[in-house]
Amino acid sequence: MVEHNLPSLLIRTLRRHITSQPLVIVAVSILADSSTNMHFQNLVRIHDGIQAIADAISIHKTNIKILDTCFYCLANLSVQSPENISSMTDCGRVASIIEDATNYSNEKSLVEA
Repeated sequence: MVEHNLPSLLIRTLRRHITSQPLVIVAVSILADSSTNMHFQNLVRIHDGIQAIADAISIHKTNIKILDTCFYCLANLSVQSPENISSMTDCGRVASIIEDATNYSNEKSLVEA
């Protein structure tokens, strides 16, 4: 039961407090670390977590820590998940996400993500 509610709770919290740097980092880090589980990946997509992460990237586009965490999470969400990759492209933010990553291409952690 908890595993079904966790993505929803984290995504709702992320949306409510999207301007809070510490909260965004913690919520997205938990999503990223949990996204190695395929079922969890699907729940993140179903609860519009990919859109919430894209929104966080747009709001915090100059914050390296948040960008690093969000890119890491999106990378984890895309592993063996064509549905999540489609969701990332469908949210209409891929170009801006790539542009944001390119602006900080010297940051080693961002390049890895």
